[in-house]
Formats: sequence, C-alpha cells, structure tokens
Amino acid sequence: MSWRVVFKMLFTAEQNRDLLRSLLTAILEPPHPIVDLAVLNPALPKNLVDDKAAVLDVRVRLADLVDVEMQTQSHAALRPRLLFYWAKLYAGQLKRGVRYDGLRPAVVVLLADFRVTELDDWHSVFELRDRKQHALFSEHVTLHVLERPRHPERSRASVVNWARFLRARSPEDWSALMSDPDMARAKAALEDFSRRAQRRSGSPKRATSRCRTTRASCTTPAPRARRRAEPRVRRRARSQRC
Repeated sequence: MSWRVVFKMLFTAEQNRDLLRSLLTAILEPPHPIVDLAVLNPALPKNLVDDKAAVLDVRVRLADLVDVEMQTQSHAALRPRLLFYWAKLYAGQLKRGVRYDGLRPAVVVLLADFRVTELDDWHSVFELRDRKQHALFSEHVTLHVLERPRHPERSRASVVNWARFLRARSPEDWSALMSDPDMARAKAALEDFSRRAQRRSGSPKRATSRCRTTRASCTTPAPRARRRAEPRVRRRARSQRC
C-alpha cells in the first residue's frame, strides 16, 4: 500500500480530524484558528487497482475550500492538473442562485515526493499578483507546493515538524519528533492503522486454512447430492453398452 493511500486514509478518518487540522494550520497559516472542518470526500475510490492513477486528494471545507493532493511521481502535465483542480474546486461553488460575491477562496496544496520548482524553500506559495509591482489581484487563488525531498529547516517550526513526519523512515527519525504532541498522536495513529491493515490482510489466510481443515465441507458435495447423481451415471452407462 503506497504512502498516498495511507495519507488519504489517515487524514480523512473521523478520529484523526485534529491531525488534519494541525497539518492545515501549519501549511495555510490562517488568521484565525480552524474550528469548523469538514472532509468532503472521505471515501477511497471503489476500484482502487492502481493507486498511481487514482485520484486520492483530500477536499476540505474551512472558511476557504482546500484540496490537498499527494503526488509520488512527477509528470509533464502536473501544473495544468493543479490549475484544473483549483478551477474545478472554485467553479463548483457556483450553484443556481449563488451570487459571485458569495464565492469562497479556493486553495490547492501539493505534497510532492519530488522537486517541483527551482526555488530554495521546501514550502512555496503561489498567488495571483501583478508582474511588476507584485500587487495581489485576488485572495481567491492560492497554490501551496511542499517538496518532500528538500530540507525544510528554513520554514516555521510547525511546518518543519510535519515535513519531517512525512519524510520519516527510521526509528531515529520518529524519535526526534516525539516531543511534539501532534507528531506523537500522528505516529500512534499510523501504528494503529498499520495494525488494522495487517489484521484485514491476514483474514483470507485464516479462511483458507479453515477450509483446508474441513476439506469435505469445502470441496465435496453432500452425500445426498452424490446419491442423486449416481442413477444418472448408471443410466448413461447402460445406454452406452446397448
């Protein structure tokens, strides 16, 4: 199971909403604490055969609309794809009877396992600004790009800790984060998720072993059904001899 699937299942679980709130607060730096948070697409795709092709984003409604996208492989159309996600998220608000001044800002967050930009920072924020004087045209367009291969030391402490959590692979990496309560809860949630996944993956084996120990009930017909079938075989044998 890939990290994209784990990320989707971890941060959309109802019991882990505080972790999602912590992650989004670290990335978005909202002017006010995030109180109301609703995950708009908590379910995994039904036919998850190839998670590389599946859309495993996490769409969240705060004061703004936020789409969090985890990508493990780069591709040529990555930037148009992110812009399409933003456009779809923004335009999706405009239902019948909704006024333009009722539209909320839409934000796309990309967590990438590869380098996306040539910038030095781990966390880059792109907005709609004037080319010469850099005046902001609208607060409704924002893209956050977080590149996991880069070292995040230049960022704020909360973003640094989440960056290290997403990069952690060894026991030493995990132990360095345990002083942060959010990181400790996130690690415990990952371990619980791993245990439950192992139990689910082990159940087919147990079912197979039970079938082997009671092979007669699993593979052979009941005696009554076999007796009913015998006369047909005998009649066929007689007709062949004739």
